[in-house]
Amino acid sequence: MQEQMDNPVPSEPAAAATEVARIRGKSQHGGRRQQDRASHGSLDVMKNHLMHAVREEVEILKEQILELMEMNSQLECNNTLLKTLASPEQLEKFQSGLSPKEQAPESQVPEALGGSAV
Repeated sequence: MQEQMDNPVPSEPAAAATEVARIRGKSQHGGRRQQDRASHGSLDVMKNHLMHAVREEVEILKEQILELMEMNSQLECNNTLLKTLASPEQLEKFQSGLSPKEQAPESQVPEALGGSAV
């Protein structure tokens, strides 16, 4: 009897149905306490499951934030480098805005930032 009170939450649906039937068979007063324990146990299991899922999601989001911060830092460095290497005419042209046909295609931008193609 003590073992059942320590772990009031059945792990399988069939066991849950058996547990409910057993609880219904108890006296009204004692059965109510058993139902309360089972309900609290079920809530604890659900809470633990949700907390675990939330912790996992938080870890994933922390990793994504770190990756984005690193990428942002790298892009800021590349931007600073490009600004220092650009001639005044290039900066003026850039600041005045380029027409769509004068802009470099998106696929060429990483090469220019990496310094492998000029």
